[in-house]
Amino acid sequence: MLAVHQLTYQYPESSTPVLDNISFAVQPGEFVSLIGASGSGKSTIFRLISGLAEPNAGSIKIGGIQEKNRLGKVALMPQKDLLLPWRTVLDNILLPAEIAGRPKEEATRQAQEWIIRAGLSGYADAYPSRLSGGMRQRVSFLRTIMTGADVLLLDEPFGALDTLTRQEMQAWLLSIWEQLGKTVLFITHDIEEAVLVSDRVLVLRSGDNCVDVPIGLGRPRTKDMVFTPELAAYRQQLTHMISGRERE
Repeated sequence: MLAVHQLTYQYPESSTPVLDNISFAVQPGEFVSLIGASGSGKSTIFRLISGLAEPNAGSIKIGGIQEKNRLGKVALMPQKDLLLPWRTVLDNILLPAEIAGRPKEEATRQAQEWIIRAGLSGYADAYPSRLSGGMRQRVSFLRTIMTGADVLLLDEPFGALDTLTRQEMQAWLLSIWEQLGKTVLFITHDIEEAVLVSDRVLVLRSGDNCVDVPIGLGRPRTKDMVFTPELAAYRQQLTHMISGRERE
């Protein structure tokens, strides 16, 4: 569904590339997390995949097709919810459908169904200022779904949430992903979170390509898995990989 091959990117003001010959692939319906130290180029990869920037070298295929104009081919959910404060929950969710020119009645019916499934019943006419952090992220995710894209890029969507809300959102995201069958590439700085939600974890490291770590935990995942020896072992392995200590 998504294939990145020998991707290289260098900011104009920099003397060295932030990404150098990076390759990886994500299969249809997979949930894959991308982790790495700050400055390793995670968000830059999302900008390149979504078409907000162009690589200096390499290729990006979406659904097996390499297209020069990738804008609109994937859905990008940033860390900040970026909800429009003058629009209600329903109107924020409908924004992608409006931009795409979809029939309003059909899109509204679909959005209202998602509002109920997301546990936001009674908030369709509420403005973002009335919502908690977790509720705002749910609305932002529903807006991402409404693009209709098969590939969802989620850029650390729970990074600003408290621990309990974050755990609740992880469980909610997995339940929605299982219903949708979408392909997800997920950026997080939280190694435990990456292990808990993912089929595979991709580790970006300076001087390496992109290290692929399959996560052999069963599904469905539950928050209690964070206390298991299996998850703890993955957490230790990935921590050492990011720090480079597994080479010692």
